[in-house]
Amino acid sequence: MGAAGSVPLSAEAALAAGHSQADVDAYQAINKLFEECERDAENKVTRKSFLQTLAKHDQDAELKKGLGLAEDGTIPAFMNAFHAEVGNLEGKYDGLASASEVVTFLTKYKTPAADQVPQSSTPEPVSPEPAAVPALNVAAATDEPFVMEFSSVEMSQTSRPVTSRKVPARFRNRPATSRRPPTSKAAKPAPIRKPSRPKTSKTIKKVDNNAEEIKPGTDSYKAIEQLIGEAEADAEGNKKRGSFLAVLDQHVEDDELRAKLGLPAQKDGDTKAVSAFRGAFDEYVTAFTDKKHDGTISAEEVANFLTKYRNTALRVLGVC
Repeated sequence: MGAAGSVPLSAEAALAAGHSQADVDAYQAINKLFEECERDAENKVTRKSFLQTLAKHDQDAELKKGLGLAEDGTIPAFMNAFHAEVGNLEGKYDGLASASEVVTFLTKYKTPAADQVPQSSTPEPVSPEPAAVPALNVAAATDEPFVMEFSSVEMSQTSRPVTSRKVPARFRNRPATSRRPPTSKAAKPAPIRKPSRPKTSKTIKKVDNNAEEIKPGTDSYKAIEQLIGEAEADAEGNKKRGSFLAVLDQHVEDDELRAKLGLPAQKDGDTKAVSAFRGAFDEYVTAFTDKKHDGTISAEEVANFLTKYRNTALRVLGVC
């Protein structure tokens, strides 16, 4: 059930073909997600579109049960694992997604690592035992053992080398107990210095980036409310999403705002963090909201989006 290009089976036919009820439930849950996905001009679903749809169901308990994830597993964990797998596939994120592809990865994701190691059916070759070596039997050359004899007279007449009686010239006039003092002093170890803190021209307040949810009263929520307060209101006094994005454009270089929002620091050659967040929020407004840029903005909406943007791997793609 689920090979690419095959005719889809009904639940009864899949069970009769040998598939488990868990496989059928997972296939149906994934097909339901594909029905929500945004399609391209050719009415196809890309992997990027599927990941966007999956991100909207990160807290869906019914979807987690349908996928058959473990009790300690989460949909964001499965989504991040599939996100990493897509980077190795042909076409990557712009490639076409299929339910069978997701089901195949889900089965591998739920299988313990020990079960994924293929077991070889070929028995290991057994090395043959070494052949017995017969004992070595050498006949004696003579019946009597050979004995070496030394004469004490000859030993006393043996002379030693002449050089053995001489003392080296450097020791000739020194007493036996003399010792030359050391000529060099032991080098002292270099003192260990503690690394100094880098000097910064601006002190930025540290913000907790690992918070699961941005709630009212936190530094991030206050920063969002301040940005909305700077936005231009319409004739009825409402703040629009478009005016909020315009305010973000004015703060792309504001490193203090970046720290309050909990966005990552910029690396060499990377896009400004506030600018990247602004682009992701713009895509979210265009794809998933009513009235698009003309809709009314709220601090709660921006806080919920920022929470997902900071704590999911999809921010690499610039989507949430």
